[in-house]
Amino acid sequence: MKIQSQSDNIKSRFALPLLLFIVFFLIIFSLIPSRGNETETKYHQSAWNEYIPEIDAALKISRAEKVAGLKHIYGGLVSHHIPTTIPLLVNFYSNLKLNQSVKNFIIIGPDHNNSGESPITVSNESFFTEYGEVKPIDGLAIKLKNEKLANIEESPFDLEHSVGSQILIISKIFPGAKITPIIIRSNTDKNQAEALGKEIASLLDDETVLIASVDFSHYLSSNQALPLDQMSGEIVKNTDLSAISLIKADSGKTLLTFMKAMSERKALDTGNFTVLNTNNLMQNSDYTTGYVFGFWGIKI
Repeated sequence: MKIQSQSDNIKSRFALPLLLFIVFFLIIFSLIPSRGNETETKYHQSAWNEYIPEIDAALKISRAEKVAGLKHIYGGLVSHHIPTTIPLLVNFYSNLKLNQSVKNFIIIGPDHNNSGESPITVSNESFFTEYGEVKPIDGLAIKLKNEKLANIEESPFDLEHSVGSQILIISKIFPGAKITPIIIRSNTDKNQAEALGKEIASLLDDETVLIASVDFSHYLSSNQALPLDQMSGEIVKNTDLSAISLIKADSGKTLLTFMKAMSERKALDTGNFTVLNTNNLMQNSDYTTGYVFGFWGIKI
């Protein structure tokens, strides 16, 4: 009995300190942020604010005109080669603004570094530029995720210039417009791209426009590049889905998504369609990047 009593006393002496240690450990552990919280992006800060002076200068000399021949615009094709194409981009969006009211932009472009974990990645967060906050289109990212058309992931957008370039300029010319960017990996298959295009087509109402941000031929002389870019441009202009493999661009799957969306929306008429390259803007004929600009919609 005496031995048992001593054992009980020893247990009671160590039970309380042990309990306190366990409670203390649990409290400390709960205060350590999880790995997911450390890397989660709640918003995006524009990495291209340094080009604000070029945008403001281009706006001062831009002469916006309505897009001839189109009653309503549902899609547009632009370059993301900034700062070189900033004057063209400013003119493009200024013309669009003069043509119609736009409250929502869906931007699709290449995932240049294949940073997304899935073939197609969509952002569901705000972007902040020097011109203000750009909010995402309500519910769009969740809808694409639920339909297994895209994965929501934020970090790939931080330095992706295919969409960042457009968001910066849109935030100036269309203050208050909502933007949901989508980036497409090079290994996205044809069916995935077309399925996304078909879904986007159903979202293109009178106040929503799809922008495809794509650059065409790279690193060729102007004489070599122009015929290739003209051929690629004609394929996109005619929404010839069967010829997609002939296009020379940094994201054929982005163009396939765009062409499918325009085809499904019956937005087959074009306006302000232009094919050019670096040589047209900065007299560099030896080492160029190709550009195709244009609007798709319904004719008057």
